[in-house]
Amino acid sequence: PMSLEEQFFDDHVIESAQGAEWMHNPHDGDHDDWTYFLGVDIALQDGANADYTVFTVLGHAPSGVTHLVNQEREKGLSPAGIAERIDELDNFYHFSGGLVEKNAIGEGVWRTIEEECSVVPRVQPFDTTRKTRPEILSSLQAGLNRGELLIHEFDPLLRELRGFHMNRKGKLEGREHDDTVMSLAIAYRCVDSNDSKASFNIVGEDGSEGYSENYVEESEDEEDGEAGQS
Repeated sequence: PMSLEEQFFDDHVIESAQGAEWMHNPHDGDHDDWTYFLGVDIALQDGANADYTVFTVLGHAPSGVTHLVNQEREKGLSPAGIAERIDELDNFYHFSGGLVEKNAIGEGVWRTIEEECSVVPRVQPFDTTRKTRPEILSSLQAGLNRGELLIHEFDPLLRELRGFHMNRKGKLEGREHDDTVMSLAIAYRCVDSNDSKASFNIVGEDGSEGYSENYVEESEDEEDGEAGQS
């Protein structure tokens, strides 16, 4: 059990953010002026406790609100299979931009995407490091708190959002898998990167803001071994 005070994503915010568009058709005439963004968190293992590769599609409406319109999770996809699915999603949504987590296990996948996908360079690689991980998670937290990002009732995502917390060392982590949350955070980075209102203040369980200076100031060359993993 986790108390509400421990949750990084506040439970009532998660509840209020639900009810958005879900897997809508961008070609139905009602969404012609929407823009779409992709975020992919990579995992290549296929064991019982392995992480998932998660594809997140966000739709940004003219109103300024961003909707989670599709999220898919697959286990054991090959690099070619991941590249193929990205191309299929791009053919349907015509992404304005996107990010694919490439460090560690994702590096070989990114090479395959570069070689086989027409979506490059609209979709770029993204390194999840000791600095960028808390940044994108805090940006996601701020977007949900401001009501600028609406999600849907996708059980794996809701479970992972409710399980996110800051440990005693000031590191953000999930209770089990964190794939859907990281994929969502990577996708939201595309939408929020040019937003002057973006906030990277992390609110801890004691109500104070800020994260461990030692944690954030680690060299970006030292990759987070748990990036994209539970």
